[in-house]
Amino acid sequence: MSSAMDMNAYAEMKSVMGDVFHDVINTFLEFMPGQIQALGLAVQENNNDEIFAIAHRIKSSSGSIGALGLASLAEQLEMQGKSKINDGNTDLFQQLQDNFDSVVSFLQAELA
Repeated sequence: MSSAMDMNAYAEMKSVMGDVFHDVINTFLEFMPGQIQALGLAVQENNNDEIFAIAHRIKSSSGSIGALGLASLAEQLEMQGKSKINDGNTDLFQQLQDNFDSVVSFLQAELA
């Protein structure tokens, strides 16, 4: 598994949440693609307020399932948006998109 997921954090969250964790993963898989798409648009438009807000939601949601690599990239974009810095956002977003794809593949395999 790529660095997108922290397997120890994932296992801990799975253990702590028990049966509810399945629902958390399903909610993540339903909610997150729209957030990723919206973040991509915000990055494309250099909309720093939206970058900050959306990246914050992605960071929180990702952290809650152990996707700490994804959360870290979202945090970097969140800080860029907060600081009104647009340099490198396109590259950061591409890395985030790649990490997200890895997380989705992992989670879908876990649910299967």
